[in-house]
Amino acid sequence: MTSQVMHLPDGEMVDLTRRLGAAIAPDGTLIVVGHHPDDLMTGLRHGRRKFLVTPEDLMPAVDLEGWTVEVVGARNRMMAWPDGKQVS
Repeated sequence: MTSQVMHLPDGEMVDLTRRLGAAIAPDGTLIVVGHHPDDLMTGLRHGRRKFLVTPEDLMPAVDLEGWTVEVVGARNRMMAWPDGKQVS
């Protein structure tokens, strides 16, 4: 099951992640993808901070008993402004 770039305010991503995790079958996989708060510094994101999450924000939602956590982290990616300037 995946959650791809959901924009839920005020900590609701923690609750959503908790509910998604509870719905996963044994030996299933949960992937959560979102925008990190650091994205605001690039100037390419115009969202509000309360819609952005870090992996650490979501970890309290995961009951680690019975789970194997493979990756918890933020990944950089390069993007370009219309003038070609690269930002990550």
